[in-house]
Amino acid sequence: MKKLIFLLMFLSITISSFCQYSGGNGTLDCPYKIATPTDLQDLMDTPTDWDKKFVQIDDIDCFNISAKPIGNSTTKFNGIYLGNNYKISKLKLLKPSIRSVGLFGIIDSLGIVNGVHLYEYYIEGNTIVGGICGWSKGYISNCKTELGNVKGSANVGGLAGINFGRILSSTVNCSIEGVGRSVVMQARDIGGFVGANKGIIIGCTTLNEISAKENIYVGGFCGFNHPGARIEHCISQAGSNVLCRSYGGGFCGYGKNSFFNDCHSSADVCTINNIVGGFIGEIHPSQITSCSSTGNALTFSDGISLRQSSGGFIGQIWSGSINNCIAGGIVSSDENVGGFVGKWAGGTITNSMSLGMVYCNTTTVNSGDFYGICTNNCSMVNNHACLKGLIQNPACSNCFCQ
Repeated sequence: MKKLIFLLMFLSITISSFCQYSGGNGTLDCPYKIATPTDLQDLMDTPTDWDKKFVQIDDIDCFNISAKPIGNSTTKFNGIYLGNNYKISKLKLLKPSIRSVGLFGIIDSLGIVNGVHLYEYYIEGNTIVGGICGWSKGYISNCKTELGNVKGSANVGGLAGINFGRILSSTVNCSIEGVGRSVVMQARDIGGFVGANKGIIIGCTTLNEISAKENIYVGGFCGFNHPGARIEHCISQAGSNVLCRSYGGGFCGYGKNSFFNDCHSSADVCTINNIVGGFIGEIHPSQITSCSSTGNALTFSDGISLRQSSGGFIGQIWSGSINNCIAGGIVSSDENVGGFVGKWAGGTITNSMSLGMVYCNTTTVNSGDFYGICTNNCSMVNNHACLKGLIQNPACSNCFCQ
């Protein structure tokens, strides 16, 4: 009997010594419960648990946590985290010298993150930086970020730095800072929602302030939409401002062999030099269908670059197709400025309309109510320009980018 009592005491002590979190055993039927800052700290510090199942059951204040990303290049997150829309607030992740920084650093293909709510957070990394995650190949849904700050030099987004997987029904409200100079294309791909998209994003919304004066491929929603990637039914809301060096868009900076459908932007965008569009800066073979932009597309020359293209919807199109789209903001540039497209160098635009204003100065080169310049068989198929007028005015005067 004494041996049995001793054995039971030993097992009790052993089990309690390994007990983590606020309950559960990490299985799908009985996930670990995350209820306290200590629980979250334990998860951050225990890579061997990054393939387990978790459920958050209370708001968590991270003020005193020594935070680190959940998932890294050695051990990716392949588990399930259900946030249940409880807040994770005051998270501070200051990792300016490393890659893949976010609440989740790297989410692998089996990883699922649902219902996470980040509030009043500050996240800084070198490259591949986001609020919910730095790099994701998994499934993210119903997540929300509010009143946050995200900072990095390349592949930086309010929700994710780079998305290879699927992101659904999520919202972002934060400030984003791009740092570093785009020398040999290094400081690039900055987006209000995702820096670079290589997967699928559906039904998401963003409201951001983006300051990326030295970065390229910058958009209110996405910096760079890569080959094969899709963005559908998404919004970059009014109140957002996007400031960058080049290839700036109210919704996306650059699209290549990618797809946009039923997406809308009311964000204002301004480039310090060249290539700006109310919806997207530039596309190569890409398809854009049933999209709109109502924000302003402006350029402010620093006197270094003379190559500018500004369009109410798209700065430059080289190939691909745009169908059933509308531009309605103010457009301004010193060169190649159009109510819908600045430089039309290929591709087709059909059933589309420009409704805004084109601002020119007395030396503006190549301006027009629908396009600024056409260099290669521009096919005008049922397109309309119903501008409020071409107005002689100093380009970009009294706009937020100065």
